[in-house]
This record gives sequence, structure tokens and C-alpha cells, in this order.
Amino acid sequence: MKSAFINGPLDEVMYVTQPSGFKVKVKEYMVFRLHKVLYGLKQASRAYNKRIDNFLVQQEFVKCKAEYGVYVKNSKDNNLILICLYGDYLIVIGSNLAKI
Repeated sequence: MKSAFINGPLDEVMYVTQPSGFKVKVKEYMVFRLHKVLYGLKQASRAYNKRIDNFLVQQEFVKCKAEYGVYVKNSKDNNLILICLYGDYLIVIGSNLAKI
């Protein structure tokens, strides 16, 4: 996933000031409204987590109740897929390479 943390939509209205080296003359007082999160914002990891959680649930994965970042998908033919989240890293393991 390229730039996973900056692909999450914001749930709130947020503004940032212009960076010091990129201020537009005569408009130094203006701010920018964010439509997506910026890397480094405290909301970035939460927005990413909500987005990937929704995606995995749509793909019929079940979130582990004991471990927040673990998702399991067990098919009718006993093929198991396990996804572990750590930040924006994913570890995917399973019993059938074709299903992974």
C-alpha cells in the first residue's frame, strides 16, 4: 500500500497554516483545509485503521476479540487466512497460497 497513512479521509474539519517556506505573499494569513490526513497528524493512524478495518470486514474477515490488530478468514473448505496489522504494516499468512 503506497502512502497508506495519507489515504484516509478525515472525519472532522481541519485546517493547517501555510508552511514557512511556501507562504504566498499577501496571503500569509490564509490557511488550508485538509480533505485527507497528513502523515504525522495524530488522526492519521486512526483514519488508516478505520479504513482498513472496513475493507477487511467487507472481505469477510473477522476481527479477533483478544488481539485488536488480528483478522481471520476461515472458508468452508478449511482454508485459513490470518492478517496481522502493526501500524501500516500487514503480515498475511494462510494455509493455501492461492487463497492468500
